[in-house]
Amino acid sequence: CTDLFFDEHSAAGENAALAGTIIRNIIPELMAEYGTGYVFEADGMLTGIFNAETEELCTRAMREVSKKAQRFCTDNFNLYFSVAQSGVCRSLSHIFAAYKEALDVLEYKVVMYNCENLTISDLKSHTKYEYNYSLALEQQLIDSIKLGDFARVSDTVDKIFEVSFEQSNPPLSIIRCLIFNIIGTMIKAISE
Repeated sequence: CTDLFFDEHSAAGENAALAGTIIRNIIPELMAEYGTGYVFEADGMLTGIFNAETEELCTRAMREVSKKAQRFCTDNFNLYFSVAQSGVCRSLSHIFAAYKEALDVLEYKVVMYNCENLTISDLKSHTKYEYNYSLALEQQLIDSIKLGDFARVSDTVDKIFEVSFEQSNPPLSIIRCLIFNIIGTMIKAISE
């Protein structure tokens, strides 16, 4: 997603702070229709906690609130943001696990260039996936690096991702493995 904060003449830090203030105020207001919600900053990101009467209402409300908040911010402030949502947390002791789930969803969104509002259940609903980083593709990447041909390296990496992700959306653990393998290949080729 694109981060567009207001006009191009104001400082980026001021814009980010102003955007955070807008989102921190809008989302709890929209959540009030369904239950109680709070938005705060944690680890440099806006994080929220929402409480509703039932799990079903909580899940549905979060999707609706996210869409309404995004539409309002886009229409009124030219502000775009994306939402990564954990599963329902049943007790205070599970809040950290829910936060980690949301971070996993966010990481998936970043790696897959996905600007949809995703939940942890969206990530768990993957089809069967087979690992497709073949020795032939690895050798092609090594050869491109050794030649110093950046365009060919870029094309090869694009091809690796295309082959790996065109049939299905793999789980985050597989995506991590693929990226670590590509990085390992690059390090080996560069050191040679």
